[in-house]
This record gives sequence, structure tokens and C-alpha cells, in this order.
Amino acid sequence: MVHNGYNPHTKQGLGEIIIGRYKCSNCGSTHEEDHSFWEDLKTLLYDSFNNFFQVLRYHNVSYEGISDVMDFIFPRSKSTVLRAFYNGMEKETVPFSENIHMVHYDEQHPKEGRCQKYRLTLLDAKTQTTIADDLFDDKSSETIKEFLRKNLDASEPVFIVTDFDKRYPDILKEIFG
Repeated sequence: MVHNGYNPHTKQGLGEIIIGRYKCSNCGSTHEEDHSFWEDLKTLLYDSFNNFFQVLRYHNVSYEGISDVMDFIFPRSKSTVLRAFYNGMEKETVPFSENIHMVHYDEQHPKEGRCQKYRLTLLDAKTQTTIADDLFDDKSSETIKEFLRKNLDASEPVFIVTDFDKRYPDILKEIFG
């Protein structure tokens, strides 16, 4: 093999590497050095960004806010952040078993007259029917715990799909263990 120049591999804003190119003196075919490490490094960086996006979303930072923060690190638009976040969520594996009851939990904030109320809702994921739907004067942790205890059997395995409220992990751990 005879060295026959190089091929640059570039990722704008990230860097450039030069990969050697070689030519076989016997058959005349050209070969390039392995550049999979470059792809692996980019994948590692983007996966780290996706983890960072998830942490920021957990703390209720908007996609536009994440984009503004990323302008200091590695510019990413709001739509790129949104796509990366959703792609990361799609990759999450959810263990599925026939014995697990899958439930969606949601909160709404309707007004009844002049009073602010809080509607807590549980939906069955399979049948898409309402399990429970109640109005409350507040949505404190105690109210949520009481609502879940009243409408779900804590002795059976339950998978709850909900949003990223910081209180939920502690509430669910207290009820379901």
C-alpha cells in the first residue's frame, strides 16, 4: 500500500479530522483508514446533549430556553432540540407485561365560575377510557396521593405515564414503593 493523500471529515462547529487514503500498488484499488471513531465521538457528544436536554426539560426549561443555553456550548435550534428530545424519548424501552396496568395521569386547571379548580384524571392506556376524573381545590402532593390511593391498587404493578413534575417521583415512590 502506498500513501495517496487524505480525505478530511468535518462537522461544522465541532472539528475536522484528516483520514489517510492509500492505493494498492498491485491492484490499483484505493482504501481509506477507518474513521468510525469520528462517528462514535459525534454520537457520544450528541447523546450527552440529549441527556442534558432531558435534565433541563425535567426542570421545566422551555425548548427555546434550552436552545439559548446551547448557543453558548454548541448552537442548536429550538426545533433541533425538540427533535432530539423526542427521539431520545422514543428510544426509551418500556418493559411491557400483560400483568402491568398502564395508566395515564394528567392535571388540568379549569376555572369554575371565578374559582380556580384542579382536575386530576387517570386514563387506562389500553382501552383509553377514564378510570377517574375529579375536581379539587388544590393540587398539593397530599391531594395527588389521596387521589391515586383512592383510584389505583398499590399492591398491583402499575406503569404511570405522566409529565415531568418534580414532585411525582417522590409521590409515586411513597404510594407504590
